Amino acid sequence: MSDSPSRRLWKAAETVHAVTYFSEESIAAARELGYRGFWMGYFAFRAAPLGPVGPAAVEALFNNFHADRVARALPDAWEIAPPSVAIDRRRGAAAEALRRFGVEGPDEYLLQAMFGSVATIAPHGRAMFAANRQIAPTGDPVADLWQWCTTVREHRGDGHVAALAVLGIDGLEATVLLAADLGIDFELFEQSRGWERRHIDAALSRLGQHGLVDEDGGLTESGRSLRQEIEDLTDRQAFGVLSRLGEAHELVLGHLESSAEMIRAAEAIPYPNPIGLDPRT
Repeated sequence: MSDSPSRRLWKAAETVHAVTYFSEESIAAARELGYRGFWMGYFAFRAAPLGPVGPAAVEALFNNFHADRVARALPDAWEIAPPSVAIDRRRGAAAEALRRFGVEGPDEYLLQAMFGSVATIAPHGRAMFAANRQIAPTGDPVADLWQWCTTVREHRGDGHVAALAVLGIDGLEATVLLAADLGIDFELFEQSRGWERRHIDAALSRLGQHGLVDEDGGLTESGRSLRQEIEDLTDRQAFGVLSRLGEAHELVLGHLESSAEMIRAAEAIPYPNPIGLDPRT
């Protein structure tokens, strides 16, 4: 079965966006600003559009990190380099990486259609989306491509968190369900999200009590149905971007997918990864 338009948009936009986590340019940019370690750079760069925000808001909005991991980075990062500096350096480093992979920016027509598509979406309940949407284009088409993809992925992310909340699934439980669905070792999420094995075991116990995972930590039929419901709810909310692209949506998807293919060809994103993106598909 072919992917839905919303799923195509996510795979392509997420791949373009994700260079900010894995590329040598982006990792070096955070280090050069003085952020201490990968995770301080991660939280500072991603949270910067929100302003000098504290750890509680970021824990809630990012949804799947242990509170201690966030608190070790924020608000200390803002004393090292403020949000305005982080925003510019993050975007610039991502553009450098994309150019190294051969990615080109869209033409003026597509850029206007892309930025116009997010301009009219109601921001209510979408803090990460709203914060990224307010970042003005630079005039560099590659940097603007990356920022648009970032705004769109945060729009989807906000909708995903909302879907989880409606279904009564917390961030750790969602992470466990994702790992079980994709066959990813739970240790990856201990390392990347700051959870300990006892936290994961407790989440598995809760999910098991509801018949969502089996004794081996795999998804049951009910668990697979819930995962599909989560993704369907997320896809439906994300379709708002495509519907506003109008006649340009296939051209935009085509440009994004060709860009994503260049990134995959460079093997720039590792697999498995904690964002659930499989560069092999």
